[in-house]
Amino acid sequence: MDGGRLATKYLIIGVACGLCFPLLAIPLDAAYNEGGITWANIWHVMSTNPLQWIILAAPSSLGMVARIAGKKQDQMDRILAEQDDVIDMQTAELRGALEDAQAAERAKSAFLANMSHEIRTPMNGVIGMADVLMGTDLNDQQHDFANTLRTSGESLLVVLNDILDFSKIDADQMTLEREPFDFDECLLSGLELLSAKAAASDIELIYRPDPDLDHLVLGDSTRLRQIIVNLVSNAIKFTEQGEVVVTCGSSVSADGTRRRIMVDVSDTGIGISPEAIGKLFTSFTQADSATNRKYGGSGLGLAISKSLTQLMGGDISVSSDGLGHGSTFTFTVELDVLDEKSDAMRADENADLAGIRLLVVDDNETNRRIIEEKARQWKVEVVSAASGAEALLHIDSGSHFDVAVLDMHMPEMHGVELARELHARFDSGTPRFPLMLLSSGMVLTEDERPLFASALMKPTRSWRLHAMLRNHVASNAGVAAPTEPEERLFGDDHPLRILMAEDNPVNQKVSAAMLTRLGYDVTLVSDGEQAVGRLRQQAYDVVLMDMHMPVLDGISATERIRAMHMDTQPWIIALTANAQTADRDDCLAAGMDDYLSKPVRTEALCDALGRAHAAITSDWATQRVA
Repeated sequence: MDGGRLATKYLIIGVACGLCFPLLAIPLDAAYNEGGITWANIWHVMSTNPLQWIILAAPSSLGMVARIAGKKQDQMDRILAEQDDVIDMQTAELRGALEDAQAAERAKSAFLANMSHEIRTPMNGVIGMADVLMGTDLNDQQHDFANTLRTSGESLLVVLNDILDFSKIDADQMTLEREPFDFDECLLSGLELLSAKAAASDIELIYRPDPDLDHLVLGDSTRLRQIIVNLVSNAIKFTEQGEVVVTCGSSVSADGTRRRIMVDVSDTGIGISPEAIGKLFTSFTQADSATNRKYGGSGLGLAISKSLTQLMGGDISVSSDGLGHGSTFTFTVELDVLDEKSDAMRADENADLAGIRLLVVDDNETNRRIIEEKARQWKVEVVSAASGAEALLHIDSGSHFDVAVLDMHMPEMHGVELARELHARFDSGTPRFPLMLLSSGMVLTEDERPLFASALMKPTRSWRLHAMLRNHVASNAGVAAPTEPEERLFGDDHPLRILMAEDNPVNQKVSAAMLTRLGYDVTLVSDGEQAVGRLRQQAYDVVLMDMHMPVLDGISATERIRAMHMDTQPWIIALTANAQTADRDDCLAAGMDDYLSKPVRTEALCDALGRAHAAITSDWATQRVA
């Protein structure tokens, strides 16, 4: 019963009681006090006792109050019911919106995965074949054409990777690896990728390491290299002349287990206005539209780098004195420190160069200072010259040196010209000493190579410089220096029987050419069913398994192989044009051992085959017997 009807019922009962009770009470009162029940006595009782009227009216009044309260209750019930309906409707709408958003996210992920596959498959052919072509006997013009083809393909790949990384970060699906690595080695490997680009723009690329960062650290070296490559690539792009300097510093936590690393990337480029700094780390944004038209770029690199540094417990910032005054990007990360020391520190501890005299010739003061500081740590006597002419003055004045380091790109007299002048003096009786060339990737001609005992790529790894100095000094002194091993193919040192399952003819051709160059004979099949059949007929050490093939895909083929009874199971490496984390997880869950994303680079392929060889020559193979 609703509140209104209930109140009406109370009203009727109250009125009835209010009428009946006085009808009984008043006559009884008249009979008791007035001597009998007569109309006169009843009227006298009622007129002389107002309480009787109150008693008569009270139930009716209470009934009216109950009716009013009942109506209010009825109104509240209706309002609550309407609100419940609205809440139910809104909940249904929100549930539908959430389901739509999740469906859209799944659709976006599927689209990105499909786009990645569709673009990476032909890019594997473009970049891979260009890489193979550059390893053949080409003239200068043909080499330049092949290099342009490869760098253009890699530029397209950078844009694709930026879009995929941004989608992962946006969906909160970016995860970081935790593996031991040498921080200096990680940064230098990234800088090496950009040294040729810097040299082509006549930009000095300089690295100042942190001498206190002497142990291996634990983290994601690939993502860290991505940050440094992004920042340095931008610095080179926006610098027309001068230098790009990468400086590393660090501080250790109180318990000594973690290290906060700070890296500055400074350039002498176009600079940034104060108004533009606030927009730099916004996705799809550059400092201004004119910059985008002139220099290009997706506008995602800095936003991705900022997110990656934050995932590593740090951040990224930028400072600039304004347009035309260059800029400095600074990023920090926090990484765990391991007990194992780096190659550079081991080189310093084993330094045996005390007392030798080193001539450093470089027009860039920062470069000279870095080599001077490192050489003096090894107790080397260093003499520096800012030009070829200054270096020749030292020689002509009778100064003696055990070895010299010559920069290639110098004004007035570059490294090759200075080397010719020095050799002319050697032929005239000046004591000979080895010459080392510092270069950013310049290829020497046949008649230039004999001028130098060795060449170092800029920026230079300290342990490599140390090894070169030690070898040249020992050789020049008549001491048996460590001899360079004869040139061997990768496959000579890592022998493997390789089966490759790949349905795309172009990818087959690219991979076969790469493996042949590495010294391997490879068996090719076109689908997973054929791969399973081959393994039943013959044993292979490694299977390079494409994920998407007709008849039987890579996942299903791997599951069948793992179910086969074999003396030893092969090491299976997934090849896929998808680059999502879920794809890697699916491969490993199916029983694969490693994972390569297309387009496959020669270096990445060597790394994967090296891991396979190490595993197979250990007790892994016996543990994987079916």
